Amino acid sequence: YYITAYNGAAQPAKVLEVGSQLMARDLKKVFTDPKAGPQQVLTVLYMMAVNVLKLPNATAEQMAAGEKAARGLQEFVPTFFTAANKPAAASDAAWTEARTQMEKVAKDTLMYIATKPGADAMNRYTASKDVKECVPAEAAYKKALEQFPESALIAYQLGRALRCQQASGAEKVVQALYEFARASALDPTLSGTMDPKALNTYLDSAYNTFHGSLDGLDQLKTMAK
Repeated sequence: YYITAYNGAAQPAKVLEVGSQLMARDLKKVFTDPKAGPQQVLTVLYMMAVNVLKLPNATAEQMAAGEKAARGLQEFVPTFFTAANKPAAASDAAWTEARTQMEKVAKDTLMYIATKPGADAMNRYTASKDVKECVPAEAAYKKALEQFPESALIAYQLGRALRCQQASGAEKVVQALYEFARASALDPTLSGTMDPKALNTYLDSAYNTFHGSLDGLDQLKTMAK
């Protein structure tokens, strides 16, 4: 009840605080009612996962709590969304949609947490133009891409972190071009955040600037794909 109230009052830090206390006691042992218990467990995990996204300056402890909840949600969804738990009034389509939404929330939260160190470093670079900030950004995005290899957005951001280090050597540019090509092959809209033509135009321009022509770009795109 407190979690629901804090969520409604737009106090994400309190949602995570109370949720962490419940998780420390094991949610399945806290909510034991055979009918209401599973829904309560799902609610706690879901509320924590969405509320960590509302904390732009979350502490390490809050990020850890959000990640734990998102992973817990990811694991609990298959257990909860069964035919036995489906309300009589819910259609099969609605039940499937609800499961898909919960899975998306868990994944989006984990991706946000995985990429935040890289995003913070790139924001510092944008503000200061200090190329040193691109180094931790590269490391963070590489780590995130290992966790989410299908993400075009992370590949693109890794490309940006590599390209801003171009003064250190051509190798960084080559790696950046590959990541841009990979992003273009996976999803040129970057999960709906970019005009697909814009990404390909950017890739063409970056490749041409480095090579002096577009020769070989088609091969690079094929390899990346």
